[in-house]
Amino acid sequence: MCSNFRLLFLIIFGISGISFAQQSLKYNYEPLLSKGRLPDEFVKKTTDLIYNDLKNLNSDRQSKKYNEDIITATHYELKDLFFSGYIILNDTISNYLNRLTDLIIKKEPSLNGKVRIYVVRSPELNACCFSNGTVFINMGLIARVKNEAQLAYIICHEFSHYISKHSLKSLVEYSKIDRKRSLRKKLHDKVLLKLRYSKENEIEADTLGYSIYSRLGYDYRQAEYALELLKTANLPFEDLDIKDSFFIGKGFRVREEYFLSKYDTENNYENADDSYLTHPNINTRIEELKKGFSLKNKSSDTTSFFIDEESFLYIRDLCRFECCNLFLVERDYLNAFNWSYLLLKKYPDNKYLKEHFSKGLFGLAMYKSNKLSYDLNSYHRNAIPDYTKISGITQRTNYFFNKIPANELCMISLFDLYKNHKEDKNNLFYLNSMRHIVDAIVDLNNNDAKYVVESVFKEAQVLKLGEGFNQLIEPMILSAKAVENIGIKSFSFSKKDAKKDKPEDLKIEKIILLEPEYEYIKYDPYDFATSLKESDQKKTLLQTRIRYKLEGKKIGISEYSAKNFLSDSIDKFNRNKNFNFLINERIDAETDGDYVVLGTQLVDSIGGETSKEHILFVRVNAVETEITDKLESYLMLYAWGWLVVPIPYFAYRLIVHPKEIEMSVYIVDKENGNIVKYKRWHENKRNLDHRVNRHINSFIKSL
Repeated sequence: MCSNFRLLFLIIFGISGISFAQQSLKYNYEPLLSKGRLPDEFVKKTTDLIYNDLKNLNSDRQSKKYNEDIITATHYELKDLFFSGYIILNDTISNYLNRLTDLIIKKEPSLNGKVRIYVVRSPELNACCFSNGTVFINMGLIARVKNEAQLAYIICHEFSHYISKHSLKSLVEYSKIDRKRSLRKKLHDKVLLKLRYSKENEIEADTLGYSIYSRLGYDYRQAEYALELLKTANLPFEDLDIKDSFFIGKGFRVREEYFLSKYDTENNYENADDSYLTHPNINTRIEELKKGFSLKNKSSDTTSFFIDEESFLYIRDLCRFECCNLFLVERDYLNAFNWSYLLLKKYPDNKYLKEHFSKGLFGLAMYKSNKLSYDLNSYHRNAIPDYTKISGITQRTNYFFNKIPANELCMISLFDLYKNHKEDKNNLFYLNSMRHIVDAIVDLNNNDAKYVVESVFKEAQVLKLGEGFNQLIEPMILSAKAVENIGIKSFSFSKKDAKKDKPEDLKIEKIILLEPEYEYIKYDPYDFATSLKESDQKKTLLQTRIRYKLEGKKIGISEYSAKNFLSDSIDKFNRNKNFNFLINERIDAETDGDYVVLGTQLVDSIGGETSKEHILFVRVNAVETEITDKLESYLMLYAWGWLVVPIPYFAYRLIVHPKEIEMSVYIVDKENGNIVKYKRWHENKRNLDHRVNRHINSFIKSL
């Protein structure tokens, strides 16, 4: 759950020839791992990093307090981000970006030793710069740029935020806006003023970024084209059109009405009203950028590459491969399908892409069959977005998945899985997923097993799949029918508010204790630095208490915490990434029972001493009473003042600021990714720490 202060923090700070061993992408792909040693800012104590920065702080009295808040908040946020699993170090992509950064610093020597750049495992088209010069570039951005020059301009834009000190200036300006008496009762006007200031910073960064970029010698037009990419941020990296010819030769007779005859060519977001956005609309930014084009800073060179084109195309493909899996972790099955489909055109024999294509198609089929769902806490709201909100040829693909019935999509997925199962019998995903698909087909046909057997076998004959398919699929259909006397377990999806396990149900030999997620929000929404500091302290105390309780139960413990990593802990750093990805995907689904985790390779990639390991993860969101709650108490105290009984209650609310707490505890089976036990609490209590400890004690006691 994203808090108000964290959203504010992100608004402020988010403004903000090479040789390497290449793996062949023709037949398979090995996901990238971090290498080498962890940087000092990863392993040093956060308090030490803050102390060193504050010691060297030279600010006037007016901005000193804001600088201190920014430095404190920045280091706590960075520490969380570094160990979230989404940062990759010393890999092929990072090495390429560092080489490109060196080219920029040669033309802007003032940045030497002050900026550093990291690659983020995220499929979103985005980049950001923190106040200390740390720049993050998403894989999804690199996957979409057309050439080296466009990537160079984006980096120049982010460096411009650091040069212009936009983080500090924004915080100072926002404080001034809040203090304006004329706007004291007009929150709406204050918000608009802050957003307008944020947009001014973006225009300034565009202009200054181009000034740096123009000295590099790249084709000046690529800066404009880089901004043009924002218009298609919600689309795949290329136009995607799945026509009925896609199914020719596969035995499927897909109806013509599932394919859109015409599609929208106009992007509705290019000139969108940006009054309530932190960034100007794209056409406005492009027009402002063009004003900076002049004869003296237009490069006469038309080159788009200074390192080399081959290296760029290779690292861009690496990012595209990685994004296929990142979409699965986010349960964005449509984009996992789309991106894999596009890459298969270039690498038709790649096993990794075939698997991710099948996983995307399988996820869409399960969603259409109501076998998996999304809720308000999910990263996405659904698996198939409204096709009317997509422009270009890709709109046809969205339309297809919106219109095709669930049973037909399940049949397509089933035969795709079987085809890949024949080629790769050691991959258990295909076999397990076929069981789920058959289960869905049976349910969609009102458990009419005879109909399913006949329809599936008929399609199998059309496809000439042979007797092997019949022998494989018949027991699956019977198991989906849940015929008890044949002794085959039925596979099903279920969703419950909580699963009550008996102690004997869980045979836990060892617990992998992940660092808890603890978000504590103080009463003042602008005091985010103190909130982050206290959140970190409470998180440390909570992890210590969990460890103590598990040791009392004589359960083996393997801990993963940012405070326990050393510079040579790169293997542990990589395992931590796998754990976090598994937890993030699994909790986003918030279902228990039998479930296929699609974005994580589970035991093979996570490793470990024993397959009996379970993962323990705790999430706490706590917030002090908002100002609206105090006003409510004043009003209620006044309204009910003629009664004696309510007075102590409302007086109590005014004095102690009751705290709202939402807490969840999960135990996940590492071998199959299933949530085997979880508990959730949501309450308003005064003593927050006592309630958290009490819930932890009761949960661990029940193991």
